[in-house]
Amino acid sequence: PVVPSPAASPAVAAPAAATLQAGQTPQPGASQRPSTGFPVEDARQLVLVTAADAQADKGTLRRYARTGPGAPWVEAGQTVPCRLGRKGLGQGRGLAAALPGGPAKREGDGRTPAGVFSIPAAFGYASAEDAARAGVRLPYVAVSDRTSCVTDAGSPLFGKVVGPGERPEGGVRQDRMVRDDGANAWGVVIGHNVGAADPQAGTCIFLNVRPAGGPATGGSVGIPAEAAAALAAWLDPSARPVVAVVPEAEAKAWGLP
Repeated sequence: PVVPSPAASPAVAAPAAATLQAGQTPQPGASQRPSTGFPVEDARQLVLVTAADAQADKGTLRRYARTGPGAPWVEAGQTVPCRLGRKGLGQGRGLAAALPGGPAKREGDGRTPAGVFSIPAAFGYASAEDAARAGVRLPYVAVSDRTSCVTDAGSPLFGKVVGPGERPEGGVRQDRMVRDDGANAWGVVIGHNVGAADPQAGTCIFLNVRPAGGPATGGSVGIPAEAAAALAAWLDPSARPVVAVVPEAEAKAWGLP
């Protein structure tokens, strides 16, 4: 797909509240380690990001689908190389822990959150209409020079990607979504530290664009632009998609492909 330019006056579909899983709350802390078996039973789409170990700054991304709980995962699409945080992995706050005994993810530490997370929204430079035509079904934010992700823990919008209609006034810390490197031309939100958020645990973690062979990230998962566009179009909110960021040993312990 062609990477679009930021929309000048985008139509913004505000993302729905980040619902982790029906009847469940986030599971912070490295002490909560699931037993064998994938810990999110009702997920029917899985984005699996694996790293050789917790210190790795690169890994691989694979997509899987299944028909229901307990059914086998079937690979969808190609394996894609990805870049991780420059300091490797840190235990994230999401649906399940995946780094027993490892360091916790903290704001500005250069680590990618490890664990299993919801995928509450997508974003990109395409307009909302063009994204829908491309197959994007997640709640979508069209990125323009007035789109930001709120990093101020004192704001009720903490951790949310917001467009012009929601963007907070001056004085609230926020990261601009239009970047010189085009990282947010396509992407999805990784549901780290949502809900009962810890202001010190980091926020605005994405699965977005990073050229193959590009540098490590500040904490997001980076993949080539075409792979990011394909991923955004593949995800189906009715399939309760999740992303698992795990060392290879943990993926094997969960019985993942």
